[in-house]
Amino acid sequence: MSVAQVLGLLSEIASILEKHSVAHWEGIILARLESLRTASQTGNERHLAQELQEIRGLYGGMGSFSDVYVTDRAGDKIDAGQVRSVNSRLQRLRTELFISVGREMEQLGDSGGDILT
Repeated sequence: MSVAQVLGLLSEIASILEKHSVAHWEGIILARLESLRTASQTGNERHLAQELQEIRGLYGGMGSFSDVYVTDRAGDKIDAGQVRSVNSRLQRLRTELFISVGREMEQLGDSGGDILT
């Protein structure tokens, strides 16, 4: 997995959130996408590691990115018949993103010494 693939996952997640008007999380994901893109363009491994850590931090605690569930009951724009498939896709992408970010962080740690501490 590469940073480009992490950027692709973030973009795909943002598209789902935008399509279903989950504005709060769409904004957060887009901000992380832009920050990671900038960090990857600078070539600064410490900056890149910090941005990856920021993405990883979205997953912790109550009300976190892990808890996002697209539903019309929350005011999201989604047909009742789509709820299961959209949330299944979102969960798959969330899991893939979490794993991919972890792998990138490990690679940076392996190549850059104590870059993540």
